[in-house]
Order: sequence, then C-alpha cells, then structure tokens
Amino acid sequence: MVTRFLVTNQWGFFITLPKPMIPKILTKKEFPLIPPKLNLIGGRRIDKMIKIKVKHSGIIKLKKITDKDGDGDMFIAEATKNIPFKIKRVFFINHPKRKRSIRGKHAHKKFNQAIFCVNGSFVLNLDDGRNKQSIVVNDPSVGVLLGPELWHTMTNLSKGCNILVLADDFYHESDYIRDYDDFLKHINNGITR
Repeated sequence: MVTRFLVTNQWGFFITLPKPMIPKILTKKEFPLIPPKLNLIGGRRIDKMIKIKVKHSGIIKLKKITDKDGDGDMFIAEATKNIPFKIKRVFFINHPKRKRSIRGKHAHKKFNQAIFCVNGSFVLNLDDGRNKQSIVVNDPSVGVLLGPELWHTMTNLSKGCNILVLADDFYHESDYIRDYDDFLKHINNGITR
C-alpha cells in the first residue's frame, strides 16, 4: 500500500502527495487511503482539521499580514501571546543536502519549542511514548508546539525547505534525550519535569 500525505493547497482544496511534492487532486474515493494518524497543516481550513493527539503539543497560529500590493506576506510571532512562552533562542535549518534527511531525532526533558516551516514542507513525526502522530507542515503561519518529553523527527524535507524553531531556553545539552530507548525509559520511569 502506498503511503499518501494529505494537505490542502492555498485555495483550501485537498491534494495528496503519493510521493513528496508530487500533488494530485484528492477524490472522494481516495479518502480511505489517508492514514488515520496523519493530520493537516496548510490551507484555510486548518483550525477545523488539526487535532494533536500526542501529549505536550499543540497548534500555534501566527498573525499573517498580506501586503495589499502583492509585495509579500508578513508573519508575526509574539512571546507569551501567540507563542506560549518567552523566547530565549531562535534557530533555523535550511538547505537539506539529501532528500532523505532526518532532523531532530531527540526529545527534551524540560524545554518547550515552537516549530514552523517558513518555506517548502516537511513531515513532523511526534511520539509521546504512547501515541505517535505525523503531520505535514507546509504553512508558514501555522506551527506546532514541541513540549517536553516529546520525541520528534522531521522527515521528507522538500527542496528549499526552511525550518524555524523558537525555544524557551538557551542550549543545554543536559536537557536533550538523544537515544530513543533512553527516551522510553525516561517516560516509563515516570520522570517528569
């Protein structure tokens, strides 16, 4: 069975991506092919479609201002307003060299982060130790909260993909859990922040 990713385009129409970045119009007959745990980001209908099923996560919506002369859109992130924490660190990932690049591959013990795709698209894979969820991130005005104790990877990065991350603390290697088995032990031992 072919894995298909469901996204919406800029007009709110459903499209599937049988292979990364090869769009196709979705017919009603194809709806059963959509994996039940894959959620949508992108298009106008996001607020009605996204349901985060893993713990320590949520959807973040940025304010979008469109220039009336067509000179581009501006997206506004404000600490403690639409970003649910004070921002102490900002970093971005760009120019993936390989189509099969995998980023992330870790969890945090206490840190909170907000992740956005400002150009292109990627699949965000979330795992809270009990539930797993994959989300196509392709709308620069919509991000995902990455709370503590949430394993995350970014896969299927499109050509030209740019990922922006806002964090609530400075870099501390001691906050990272970089081995998946250690992450599961951490979760199963009831160690919480």
